[in-house]
Amino acid sequence: MQDDNNKNMILASVLSMLVLLTWFYFFPQEDYQPVATNQITASENGIAAAPTAGNGIASAPAITTTVAETREIALEKTKRVEIRSNRIKGSLSLTGARIDDLKLLDYNVKLNDTSEKVTLLSPAGGPSAYYILHGFSPAGSLDFDDVPTATTIWSVENGNILTPNSSVTLKWDNSNGLVFYRKIEVDDDYMFTITQSVQNNTNANISLAPYGLIAQKGPIARAAYGRQESSKNGV
Repeated sequence: MQDDNNKNMILASVLSMLVLLTWFYFFPQEDYQPVATNQITASENGIAAAPTAGNGIASAPAITTTVAETREIALEKTKRVEIRSNRIKGSLSLTGARIDDLKLLDYNVKLNDTSEKVTLLSPAGGPSAYYILHGFSPAGSLDFDDVPTATTIWSVENGNILTPNSSVTLKWDNSNGLVFYRKIEVDDDYMFTITQSVQNNTNANISLAPYGLIAQKGPIARAAYGRQESSKNGV
């Protein structure tokens, strides 16, 4: 009886393989060619004009950098705000207001060795860049000079260290009537909350497309698009 079961299993496997080979012979798979849509390249010193994503709103830019520095050198190039909790430590860059330096204190690189913790996020310009970026894409009469970009230098409006008990609020004034605020919070389990707002001191209504993306060295970068409208003196 055992021999019969073994023979039946072998026969079923052979027949399944023949069916698969026949399928792939008559219906070959097309070669996959990745297609980039609404993507632009930005150097570390500036951002090129972006294509539109519909309704006259520019797409959130992807950032491409040339790795020529160590992680430590890349971190030292920008002013930073410390991030600290029982489970994470790191910093965010005031250039672009990027969250780009984060280590997980619960995880070790090597078993039974607590001297080196797992690095999750790393800054652009260094090896294995991996960071979180938020911003606004301009629409209507606005252009990229009117909104913060990946190279905008933000100032600290409130808070010195980001912890589960203390948030940090950043500010950037475009000198043309728009003031941008970004409030960053983190909880005990390293969940970040980003709240963006715009104070409109101009005499006209404006339209902006807020975005958020996680960028990684290589072809991986995703962006979530939304739309935000602000009237005079509105936030």
